[in-house]
Amino acid sequence: MKKAVIKEGFKRAGIEFGELADEPLKALKEFGDSMLACVLGISLGFSGNVVLAGGTQMLAVSALLKALNIKLDRFKIATTRWIVKNKSATFEETANEIGIDYYVARLDFSASEFNGLRDYENGFVKEGMGAGGAVYLAERKGFSCEDVFKKVEELYRCLIDKKD
Repeated sequence: MKKAVIKEGFKRAGIEFGELADEPLKALKEFGDSMLACVLGISLGFSGNVVLAGGTQMLAVSALLKALNIKLDRFKIATTRWIVKNKSATFEETANEIGIDYYVARLDFSASEFNGLRDYENGFVKEGMGAGGAVYLAERKGFSCEDVFKKVEELYRCLIDKKD
C-alpha cells in the first residue's frame, strides 16, 4: 500500500523518483506532512542542541536537515524500542545512513496489568506521541524507565476509573 501511495504521489506531482534529490524543500512541499515543515523550521531556528522526539517522521526531518547541508552533530532522535524493532520502519539502518545520533527508550509494558498497555508489546499500538522523548528527558532528570512505567500505569488507572 505504501508503494502504491508513493507511486501515485510521484504521478500527481509529475516527478520521477530521485528528481528532487537536490531540492529537499520542494520534496517536502510535494510529499511531506505539514508537521515535518514545522519541526524542520523550529529545529533550524533554535541554535542549541535539539532532541527530535519521535520515530520515522523524525528520520524524515533528519534527512531534510542533512539535505540542507546542516551539520547533524547538535541533533538527536529520541524514540522507543517499539519503533526500532519494527522491521518495516528500518529505523536504525536509516538513522545510520543519514548520520543522526539516536536514543532508544527501553519502556516495557509486558508486565502491565492493563491489556491496552500490553498491546504495545504485541505491536498493536504505534505510540506516535513522543514517548521516547519523554523518557529521554525523564532519565536526564534522574528517573528510570521503571519510574516512567509506574507513572504510566498510575495515570492509566486514573483514566479507567474516571471512565466508570
